[in-house]
Amino acid sequence: MLWRSNTDRVLWPLIFIATLSGIAVEIWAMPSQHFGNFVAGVPAPLGIGSVQLDTGEWVKGFICEPAAIPGAPEITQFGGWTHYLRVMVCSPAAA
Repeated sequence: MLWRSNTDRVLWPLIFIATLSGIAVEIWAMPSQHFGNFVAGVPAPLGIGSVQLDTGEWVKGFICEPAAIPGAPEITQFGGWTHYLRVMVCSPAAA
């Protein structure tokens, strides 16, 4: 499932789009020497953890503490964060 967060950052080159349980995800390149600083800047309730793509590959990705979910709008039906943002730009009442 996918919930809307108040955090979205674009810091590294986009490599490709993949899917995670039918949800589109973006795979970004990040030099390993920058990973620690990046993780240190991820605000609670978000975190970085291992997530499995539909291909079976495991990658590092954003996760969220369960305590942040109550009251957060579920946006799974949009199929991914990027599509959700596009829909909101065209029709903010859709969420």
